[in-house]
Amino acid sequence: MVVEVKAIAKANPEAALVLIGPKGVGKSTVGKLAASELGYKWYDTDHIISEQNNALSIPELYNTVGWYKFRNLEKKALESLDFRPQTIISFGGGAHVYQKSGIYRGDNVIVIALFSLQHLFDFHSLIRLFVALCLASHRLLVKR
Repeated sequence: MVVEVKAIAKANPEAALVLIGPKGVGKSTVGKLAASELGYKWYDTDHIISEQNNALSIPELYNTVGWYKFRNLEKKALESLDFRPQTIISFGGGAHVYQKSGIYRGDNVIVIALFSLQHLFDFHSLIRLFVALCLASHRLLVKR
């Protein structure tokens, strides 16, 4: 997956890349490796949230504060990011829900969905990914 992300980045040097996908698919690993190899900035919303909350792990934080407050923390982390060219942003598993609220600032944002074969057979993960891609496509088409 790193090779594909790098190819998309090289073909679109004026775009920020946003990696979305189900929990555990490798968004952080792929984003960090691709950014390192390309010399891009890399942000991970889960890392930002953890750092802003006494370094609690995401599962610990989620279980401590609950779904609603966690989503608010996630939204604040997204709002703090700069969607500039030559930036790769790995979203947490649920962060893509903010696409419809215009959280992505900037016209040149490419959303890349990562998934594994395991997730293809998980109906709920597949539906969430499909909805996220539809929202991203709609947003990108409207902005251009």
